[in-house]
Amino acid sequence: MVTVDSIVKLADDVIFQELEGEAVLLKMQSEIYFGLDTMGTRIWQLLKAHGQIRIVSERLLDEYEVEEEQLRHHLCEFIDKLHTKGLVEIEEVQSIE
Repeated sequence: MVTVDSIVKLADDVIFQELEGEAVLLKMQSEIYFGLDTMGTRIWQLLKAHGQIRIVSERLLDEYEVEEEQLRHHLCEFIDKLHTKGLVEIEEVQSIE
């Protein structure tokens, strides 16, 4: 399950092509295309730069006027969809106690 504490690693065999604020992802192994709107493209860029969903969430909260809980819910849902398509891998942060 994807949470804000998850770490996302972009799949090695995915090609990202941006055009006019939107993007297309191509998973080479399966040859599946996945289109991203402006927000999806921004999330992909932030995942590539940071990997941690919590940091991506914080950056998006700085950029857009949206409720934190709503943003995190939709962000995790979107990343789960990317994971289901094999476009990203998910790691959970292990807490040290």
